[in-house]
Amino acid sequence: MRVAEMFQLSERMRQKCIDALREVSDQRFVEPLPSLSGGSLRDLLVHWIETEDYWVSNVARGRKITPYRTDDYATVSAACRKWDEVRNETFDCIRALSDEDMRQSRTVKLEYSTQNITLETAFLYLYTHDAHTRGEFCMRLLLLGLEEPDLEI
Repeated sequence: MRVAEMFQLSERMRQKCIDALREVSDQRFVEPLPSLSGGSLRDLLVHWIETEDYWVSNVARGRKITPYRTDDYATVSAACRKWDEVRNETFDCIRALSDEDMRQSRTVKLEYSTQNITLETAFLYLYTHDAHTRGEFCMRLLLLGLEEPDLEI
């Protein structure tokens, strides 16, 4: 499966998550939740968006991003607007990259190591992070007593 196809699938799942978010009040969005990973639904969503922005802007395009401040996203709509902006940037980047570009190597500093990876591998990492975080998202919706979206492919 090509990177563009993977992110088309990811986008369908993201839209279902956004639909589920529309059912969450701004008060519940920022409410701390008792879970293994802690934090609120907002904390998770801001992490999710920032991670995508990092891999696309910093790794793929070589532009440093300013660390996100969770408090800048006090409402569901503010977070969703930023998510749309970042996802549009992701699609623009993917469309601009040729197969040859995808084979280019980048040095990426991770939490515990520095790795040389291709851009294709970077997008695979991002896709995997996206899938994992969707599971975390559903868990937090359930902790809020809300229904999780159907994320079957």
